[in-house]
Amino acid sequence: MQRGAILTFCICLCLPTVAHGATLREARRLLRTGNYAAAEAAFAKLGPREGAAALVGLGRVQLETGRHAEAQKSAERALARAGGGAAAAEALTLKGEVLRARGERPAAEQAFKQALAKHAKAHRARAFLGLVQLERGQAAESRATFDVFYDDFKGERLDQASSEELTYVAMACRYTDNFRDASDTYGDAVKADPENVEAHVQWGEISLEKYEAGHAESHFNAALKTNPRHVGALLGLARVHAERDNDVRKVEKLLDQVQKTSPQDADALVLRAQLLVDNEENGKGEALLAQVLARNPNHLDALAVLGTSQFLRDDLAAFKRTKARALALNPRNTAFFRTVVELGVRHHRYAEAVELSREAVKLDPQDWYSLADLGQNYLRLGEDELGLKYLREAWKGDRFNVKNYNLLNLFEQVVAKEYEFISSPHFKLRVHKKERAVLERTAVPVLEQAYAAYVKKYRFTPKGPIVVELFREKEHYAVRTIGLGELSALAVCFGRVITSTSPVAAQFNWGQVLWHELNHVFTIQMSRSRVPRWLTEGLADLEPTLVRAEWKRENDFDIYKAITSGRLHGLASMNSAFSRARSIQDMVVAYYQGSLLAAYLIKQFGLGKVLAALADYGRGKRTETILPALTGLDLPTIDQRFRAAELQRLSVYRKSWFVDLEGYEALEKYEQAAKAKPDDPATQAQLALASLASGKRKEAEAAAQRALGKNPKERLGLYVSAQLALMGGRRPEAEARFTQLLGTGADGYEVRLELGKLALARNDAKGAEAHLAQAKRLDPEQGAPYALLASAYEKRGQTDQVIAELKPLAHLEQQVLSFTMKLVSLLAARGDHAGVRTYGEMAYYIAPGSAKLHRLLAAAHAAPAPTPRLEKAIWHLETALLCEPEKPAELHVELARLHLRRGDKRRARIAVTRARALDPKVQGLAEVEKKL
Repeated sequence: MQRGAILTFCICLCLPTVAHGATLREARRLLRTGNYAAAEAAFAKLGPREGAAALVGLGRVQLETGRHAEAQKSAERALARAGGGAAAAEALTLKGEVLRARGERPAAEQAFKQALAKHAKAHRARAFLGLVQLERGQAAESRATFDVFYDDFKGERLDQASSEELTYVAMACRYTDNFRDASDTYGDAVKADPENVEAHVQWGEISLEKYEAGHAESHFNAALKTNPRHVGALLGLARVHAERDNDVRKVEKLLDQVQKTSPQDADALVLRAQLLVDNEENGKGEALLAQVLARNPNHLDALAVLGTSQFLRDDLAAFKRTKARALALNPRNTAFFRTVVELGVRHHRYAEAVELSREAVKLDPQDWYSLADLGQNYLRLGEDELGLKYLREAWKGDRFNVKNYNLLNLFEQVVAKEYEFISSPHFKLRVHKKERAVLERTAVPVLEQAYAAYVKKYRFTPKGPIVVELFREKEHYAVRTIGLGELSALAVCFGRVITSTSPVAAQFNWGQVLWHELNHVFTIQMSRSRVPRWLTEGLADLEPTLVRAEWKRENDFDIYKAITSGRLHGLASMNSAFSRARSIQDMVVAYYQGSLLAAYLIKQFGLGKVLAALADYGRGKRTETILPALTGLDLPTIDQRFRAAELQRLSVYRKSWFVDLEGYEALEKYEQAAKAKPDDPATQAQLALASLASGKRKEAEAAAQRALGKNPKERLGLYVSAQLALMGGRRPEAEARFTQLLGTGADGYEVRLELGKLALARNDAKGAEAHLAQAKRLDPEQGAPYALLASAYEKRGQTDQVIAELKPLAHLEQQVLSFTMKLVSLLAARGDHAGVRTYGEMAYYIAPGSAKLHRLLAAAHAAPAPTPRLEKAIWHLETALLCEPEKPAELHVELARLHLRRGDKRRARIAVTRARALDPKVQGLAEVEKKL
């Protein structure tokens, strides 16, 4: 849910102490700890003696479990019994909270006011009165209501040792934008009572609003320690995982827990709907929102997510109606716009997000969140001056927005002082001043080359200039991109702005990354920011491989496993491959599948059809209508044919026996099956593997032994037993088990790899070579066998064999400099200049700032291989001199020699002069001077 939005609370608070004996206290204790059924029974048994207090307690159980109609009846019954005073105020406060949860805010406001009329110290009623007034857009009235807490606190009319009363003071601070005091006072509240669940939850919410997800997580977990079923805490934790980690599976598990307590919980349904909308499953998401709005037509967050869905699918008439509906409930409802902006930017809608934020700021010029959004999205459009203007305005009103602080600090203290722009015909590159010279020679030509290729191929000229920002520090790149200091992606494209870490400062395949990100510029602009993620990532992953084959991802086996297990996503659900990814590896596979789909569509139907699809996305059409219209096939048929083609391409894997651990994640299922069939070796072996996958080694060992006791050739039993032996350091046992497994006909890459490792460990070179050679045949894309053999040969001084293993390894591990650089060094020592040229260029796309590499390449290009390429040799030496080499004078001497070979004495003399200035005694200088 949108940070900064006003959230619906599920209350589990320490209620005012009423001296009616231990039974009432025990019922309240059960409520506080989430024992709802027992609490409900306890309150119900209290009877007339406890009167209104018992009914209020019963109503709170019903409120927390989502039974609003029952809770309202309990509040009404409590009010009837209360008479007047504090008891009546407590019943009216409960009634107001129920009405608020049902979206009946005017009636809730009236109930809270009545509670205050009954009892002037009805602090809870006052806190929620201020909140509901804020939700109705009554800013001045809300401020006046909350100001009473400031006055009472200063006048010592509040019990400053009371955790409950401190919580209300913290709420007043929170909703009057006094965030520091709010956080401090929540801290005081939980210090006074560590089991004050509501204080922990609200403290977590304010931390999440300020992008401090780690702190928010700890606060929600503290609440759950007291009440493991608390809806507000579970929802808060779900939002942490949604916003910080995008871990949809974890979010859904938490929402399942919420709905066990409150089956129709509106906020849980809205968050589920938000996940679906983000995944372009708009129909399903809107169906959930319809359920929420049928019960509560005034649910602000449901309206915001509904409006977002309509906006993203370009139903602007419906969006305007929903917006009007939301603003009718609260004319200052800027949270509506913030929700649309938050999800919109996840779908590249940056320009539209700016307009939405401007509309929000017009409604409320002091909406610091919208001002910050406006600033950040102007930055994403490359409009730095406007971006910083709005970030500074937001900072004046809110000094606790972590993203805002990070961005302003980066631009004012780092970028303004240490960075500058390089301009080229189609690009503006923001680079560190110390790296300018290198990046101007390396990155700019690659970008211009890619630009020209894409303009010709895609028949489209994007709006420019395109801004590419290359940051020397990874943390600076992350802050520039998302406002926070951690980001796993190598680069990000915002449509006209690309951000990345500098290839001079970090080692990654920058050539591949720049071709990839620039492709996004084209597909995003061609589709008016409406291209689905699978296609924009697929094309961006495919295109670099057409430039250099080694830039391909090595995930063929993952695709084969997914097809044969039935887990491969079809076109209709391809976005889920990204949004439901459980790990970085899953995400990488999603990228690769996207590239395979893009390649298949181009091969079968032509590039023109894919370009037409991009244009159709820009017209607001969706995949389910675009592809059938362009191909004449429905999506299931395309999926079927794609999978058949892939199975044919990946036929090498049919020969390999393998274990697919992802198929054994549901441990409980295998436990039940094993219990039902205790004498079936296959079932016991499956339980062993599921236990191993869950980290339960003892259980895995026992199940494997049962399986092997019934069938000594049970493959999964042998596999689990071998793996457990490896984990326990029992190498002979592991080798014996893997050998037995091989003897059953289970010849697979992993089996051969492990046997190869074990053979190397006992110095059996021939055995290792045989196993690892077979491993290569069974999975040609895996680099481990080559790396293991290269290391073994190096120890034995067998350089020819080391080179033979490193050559294919360099192609497979295109992001790893160490393998390629070692190969280049060995080839240079052998005088294999052609080899240095080939593999040195591969290394160059990982380390453009390596003076050593440029020097080796210069020597190779200067040598006959078969003919010298003096211009390239000179280029590499000049680049090496920009890379802070250890012995620059030597490079100047080499440069002088090359100029002499070209007959350019003027440039040779310049090089000599520079060499002499650095080191008059440098080797070779006198010889070159004689020639001059």
